[in-house]
Amino acid sequence: MKQFQGIIQNQHLAQGYLFAGAPGTGKKELAQWLALRLFCQNLQAGKPCGQCPECQRIISGNHPDVIQIAPEKQTIKVEAIRYLKNELYKTGMEGAKRVFIIQEAEKMSVNASNSLLKFLEEPASDALIILTTTAKSQILPTIRSRMQIIDFHGIKATAAFERFTALGMTPANAQLLSLLTRDYQQAQTWLVTDSFNQLLKGVLHWFHKVLQADSEAFVLVQTQVVANAKNTADQQLAFEMIINFYDFLLVLRYDKSRTIENSDLNKLVTAAMNLSDQQLMTQLSLVLDIQKQLRVNVSFENVLEALTLKILAV
Repeated sequence: MKQFQGIIQNQHLAQGYLFAGAPGTGKKELAQWLALRLFCQNLQAGKPCGQCPECQRIISGNHPDVIQIAPEKQTIKVEAIRYLKNELYKTGMEGAKRVFIIQEAEKMSVNASNSLLKFLEEPASDALIILTTTAKSQILPTIRSRMQIIDFHGIKATAAFERFTALGMTPANAQLLSLLTRDYQQAQTWLVTDSFNQLLKGVLHWFHKVLQADSEAFVLVQTQVVANAKNTADQQLAFEMIINFYDFLLVLRYDKSRTIENSDLNKLVTAAMNLSDQQLMTQLSLVLDIQKQLRVNVSFENVLEALTLKILAV
């Protein structure tokens, strides 16, 4: 924010920015802050007040000159970019500047990416375009070359845990969810989402059996994990849970001072006591290797069953 305060004050704001970084690192928040800063009617020491009518409309998503696009069913389609382009060439209704934010830009379809590229080659002079992404490499190089790239550094799970608890989350929930996201709003949403909690419960049950080298884990693939992974996003999330749980167990081997607040995590730690560091690392490597198969439309159930057999053999 300090960096952009100076950029705006010196009138050096570019027409396009690509905010890249892991979930929960503040990309969306900074994009909104920029819009607030440009439209706020009552700046306080160069910062938006957050209270004036302009700020309130931006915060509520109702400002006519601040347009946001996000994925619909995991994809940003060409129709959404065409809508954005039509809006881009209109004159701002209430100010000299218009702000366009495309969330999770790596999920643009090929046609959507090409459509956006055509606009970026001849941008409107009054438009500020901000793309956010967790996968910078998946954005077309020709789009990246036309944007100023701002990299957001990752937040450690321990820092996320402290933030979650400071905002009122119980230590047990905060410790578990901070392994899976650094985004407090995402964590809060997950807490009250039945489908997420069922998937988390299933993965924890399966993972516990795997760490115990219990062959029942193979049966749990179908009954506990696949049954609760309803779509591609759920399946990817299941693998991310497994990877982060392994990472947590390995970190604990080198950080004996950390307190375990969550009972489910404590069960995993207990179950992993008979495994060596090398076994845990080998199992994690198997997860990372086999996760790639999901990207080529291999059956999620088949992938997880194969993974289970390989881990049990370690």
